[in-house]
Amino acid sequence: MMRRIVSSVLISTMLLGGIAPQVNAQTSKAVSVQSDYANHWAKAQIDWAIQNKLMWKNADGSFKPDVPITQSQFLASLVAQFRVTGQTPIPELNAHWAKAIYEKAKYAGFLDGITIDPNHPLTRGEMAKIFLNAWKPFYNVKKEPKGYTPGISLMVRKLMFKYPDGKLHEEYPAKRGYVATFLKLVDSDLKMFQEGDRIAQQFHNSLKISNGILSGKVPSFGKDKRIIVSVFFKDPNKESVYIEEAKAFSFKSNEVKTIEFAAISFTYKKVMTRYIYPTFPNLKRERRLL
Repeated sequence: MMRRIVSSVLISTMLLGGIAPQVNAQTSKAVSVQSDYANHWAKAQIDWAIQNKLMWKNADGSFKPDVPITQSQFLASLVAQFRVTGQTPIPELNAHWAKAIYEKAKYAGFLDGITIDPNHPLTRGEMAKIFLNAWKPFYNVKKEPKGYTPGISLMVRKLMFKYPDGKLHEEYPAKRGYVATFLKLVDSDLKMFQEGDRIAQQFHNSLKISNGILSGKVPSFGKDKRIIVSVFFKDPNKESVYIEEAKAFSFKSNEVKTIEFAAISFTYKKVMTRYIYPTFPNLKRERRLL
């Protein structure tokens, strides 16, 4: 247990240095109007969200950046961003324009613990709660730490920030302009995680067990990243080994207890991905990104 803590502390120390339209399914042809967010603080992020088809304008061409986003609108954005394809039927929404969106969201687990209310304007906290459902596969966290609100959970992941008064104000409305900036942050993290998983896959592909010997090689990916591979042994008196990047290694497989792999981004100051190999000689791994 102490060795696991040492590994986590090491990582923390290094880090320190086309969905349906949003208002109504039966939208008419958009009327060309002067942008209602041309001078808005989130203009660049709104443009990005629209161009990437994660948010949409209203039928009259307006965006309404200071209007709270509804539950159905936010789910439409998440379903698009996470590219959900499967569906689970929700019969009670047969007449609603967002029926297919909700069925995809339910299939992906976005609606766990959420009361379906398509037209409900979301608060920041409610938005965070839905998003955490979508984010579970990346963090492999079944339950947030004791005392964490949804907003705090996003804050520690650098996806939600405090107001100048030092409070998160999860009770405040989640305005559409703000949601556009949030989705942009999420997009950055998704790309980071995907890159991290490619690095982890390269390490995974290097692992071999032959004649009782476990061997592999730690990849290297430039100065803006750091790869950490920690080997823990069954013998409590044997010191853990931290293997440097670009180094090959080999150990007797019956002496190895676990291996932990982590890829860190200095650019993002975040863990890109983290896996544990809990049982040898089985090379099955589990995501442990916390």
